[in-house]
Amino acid sequence: MNKTSILKKLSAFAVITTAAVAFNSAVAATGTITAPVDRIMFDNDLYGACVAHFPAHNPKSVLPGCADNWITFDCDAQFNDENKAYEMFSLVQMAFALEKRVRITFTDEQTHNGWCVAKRVQLLP
Repeated sequence: MNKTSILKKLSAFAVITTAAVAFNSAVAATGTITAPVDRIMFDNDLYGACVAHFPAHNPKSVLPGCADNWITFDCDAQFNDENKAYEMFSLVQMAFALEKRVRITFTDEQTHNGWCVAKRVQLLP
């Protein structure tokens, strides 16, 4: 093999490896839990303002970068659109009031005080 051929193969390997690592990181940064809500909280100064507690399915067990049991909906709009954040939190409040479960997709790429940020909420029957 000549030097040009080896360099081309090494370059291709580097591109493929970089793409694989980037894809793996993107996938690993999102988690989903399905659980009942046992507490909700609104805090004007911390945690992205509106948060919910999920003791049955700890978000940290899905994404180690998350703090224990709580997920923020980012009602102070640092990462999510404010209206969408409040809509997600409204669904969680409804689940809490009706004793229903929710399916929440969240990310550890964005956190408030260590609590991961919700990106999708589904109210379950």
